[in-house]
Amino acid sequence: MQQCLQAERLRMQRLDGLLGMTAREFENAVGALWLSSGYRVCRTPGSGDRGIDLILQKPKETVAVQCKKYKKVVGEHLVREFYGSFVGVFQRGFFVTTSTYTEPCLEWAARRKKLWLIDGQMLAELMVERNPDPVTEFELWKTLRTREGRKR
Repeated sequence: MQQCLQAERLRMQRLDGLLGMTAREFENAVGALWLSSGYRVCRTPGSGDRGIDLILQKPKETVAVQCKKYKKVVGEHLVREFYGSFVGVFQRGFFVTTSTYTEPCLEWAARRKKLWLIDGQMLAELMVERNPDPVTEFELWKTLRTREGRKR
């Protein structure tokens, strides 16, 4: 019982920490999470990215990620727009938010096999489980990407 309470407290602390970040810091934290899961992470330029904030890569998989640091509930229209931006281009899409999704949004997304919705509770749980360090891991990633760019 005590362990369950501690785990829940830790998840809530992680979620509060994510909510306290800027949008860019939140993208970095989500990027660090996927780095710790073995993906290569590329950040999109910001403008003209069609709602795709991060691109995740593994040898036979490319995933589009949209990060929404929200307090309000995410509606179906936002998820539909994101889906339209990645389907046919990427193998999957992850829509990641600090909030929750409306029931119509969840129902619509359930019929799309290539779309994964990650809400605030699930995100906090993943953060606790994998314990990425957004500063260290993402700074390391930026350093490696800079070195790769110089080699070309």
